Amino acid sequence: MDKYRSYLKSHNLNDKTIKNHIGNISNYLTDFQVERPYMDVGENIDKKYDTLSRRKNMCQSVSKYIGFLESKNLLSHKAYKELIKPVHDYLKSANNAWQAHAEEKNKSIGQDPDLIQPKQIIKYLKDLDKNDRHLDYVLLHLMWHYQCRNLDMVGAVVQHGAFTDEDRNWFIIHNTGVRWIRNCYKTSKTYKQKVINITSKVFKRNILKLEHVLKPNDNMHRVITNATSGIGSLTESKIAKIYMLHNSSPEQLKKIRNNRGTSVDTLVDNYNLSSVD
Repeated sequence: MDKYRSYLKSHNLNDKTIKNHIGNISNYLTDFQVERPYMDVGENIDKKYDTLSRRKNMCQSVSKYIGFLESKNLLSHKAYKELIKPVHDYLKSANNAWQAHAEEKNKSIGQDPDLIQPKQIIKYLKDLDKNDRHLDYVLLHLMWHYQCRNLDMVGAVVQHGAFTDEDRNWFIIHNTGVRWIRNCYKTSKTYKQKVINITSKVFKRNILKLEHVLKPNDNMHRVITNATSGIGSLTESKIAKIYMLHNSSPEQLKKIRNNRGTSVDTLVDNYNLSSVD
């Protein structure tokens, strides 16, 4: 797989993506061959893999591997497209099935009349600001607008120019807003440092009243559910699920993926929208 790894690197893929492609194709090759005319790829994937996201990802990896195998044959672009058409047709179908599955899950839970709606969360945010519940406002603002986890919000509030390091999270106050630097969060080893510039004047006004958002020794679950007590004591994961329910286009899922530090497939498969309660 060393040559294949070099091929993937030459296409400017990140280490995690390369690892996933190699893992996927290694798993596929334990049962099947990858050889012309590639007509059986879709059938093989359907036989071995049950979930829609797994089928989609596996087909993407097989397609990449075929590109590697055929790269030495110097085919014209037209000839290559014709050769790999059965794989691309299956991938298009797998993508459509996966997207339809996500939309159906959203539709079913969206019919629940008791589910907290975005307009209720926005109104509650305004109430928190009006009643000077500064910490509660900051927490809910971060969870709703950036779909973050509890650990992401553990950090000190400091002025621009103050000492910061890469071992902790920071909320840095500057003239145009707040620079939120995340070094410590659940998936930081994969997604590295994340930086968001928050320009909301209301957010800045509230966070200026704090020295920290969350602290490492806080009972984070208790602090979060106290902050959201007026809307059912929602946890960060429930808030993320509700946000996804109303923002589930491919572009919006990519935005949530970047905010939360996770994959789109994880969002759809593991953040089960049918179990928000």
